[in-house]
Amino acid sequence: MVHALSWTHTNPDPRHRHQSPHGSGMTVWVDDISSPRCFLLWGWHLVQPPDIVAIADPSRIRSNIQLVGADGSRLPAAKRLLELNVAVHSLPWMGGAVSSQFGQLD
Repeated sequence: MVHALSWTHTNPDPRHRHQSPHGSGMTVWVDDISSPRCFLLWGWHLVQPPDIVAIADPSRIRSNIQLVGADGSRLPAAKRLLELNVAVHSLPWMGGAVSSQFGQLD
């Protein structure tokens, strides 16, 4: 997968607990092989400036990827979400999020 885009939320609202006072945003990764393209999308927070970021809500990773088990059946939602989190944590996404925070998209 490759980094497609990261952006920041331009008007953080302090009433929303899901937004960091240091900054927050979204990032999108896509595969560079299949058609149609598979994607992963998730929100992030800048935890400690200038470069410590974290996934905003690990239960809200979005994707069009369907995962199947060894028997060919779709994984249950909880197992799929766990596997998507493993995939996200295997990507070098934090640099793209930090770059977008400071206006330097990858």
